[in-house]
Amino acid sequence: ERTQHVSSSLIAAAAPKPSGSAIDRAFEDYAASRYAAAESTFRSLLSPSEPRARLGLCQVLLVTGRYALAEATAEDTVGAPPVVALELVRIRGEALRRQGKLKDAEKVLASAAGDPSARRVRLLLGEILLEQGRKSEAEPVLMTLIDEYNQDGTKDAATLGLVGRAAQLLGSDPDAN
Repeated sequence: ERTQHVSSSLIAAAAPKPSGSAIDRAFEDYAASRYAAAESTFRSLLSPSEPRARLGLCQVLLVTGRYALAEATAEDTVGAPPVVALELVRIRGEALRRQGKLKDAEKVLASAAGDPSARRVRLLLGEILLEQGRKSEAEPVLMTLIDEYNQDGTKDAATLGLVGRAAQLLGSDPDAN
């Protein structure tokens, strides 16, 4: 039996070339769990004109367990478009949560929870309130997700996931289904 040896340069040449911008490729690296490569690219792109680089870097820091650094990096939302700023707030809240700083996480999340687009922020806020044994305060926060869904009926996967999780946290498994 013969074993074929293929040089790594031939494999690299045959591999599809990444397309899109550097930031898109960094997010592709993140999605593929190539965290070191993603982090390097996000760091090289950090600037006020590229707020998504800060978001990507924060995601890498959070997933790799560097919570204090993720928290500090996510703190700067100046100049970020609203969707990016809300996600930075959510990541900062999650980083604080993972450090056991539930009261601080609650404050950060509550500051943005009034934004109608802050669904993920409100879900995390509800989870943190429940973790502190404050069900009566968590319930109205989580119900906003369900009420919004019932009013506008958005059926995309992300919204359904958030609504399902909110219903599950509220103890309504049939509604979560």
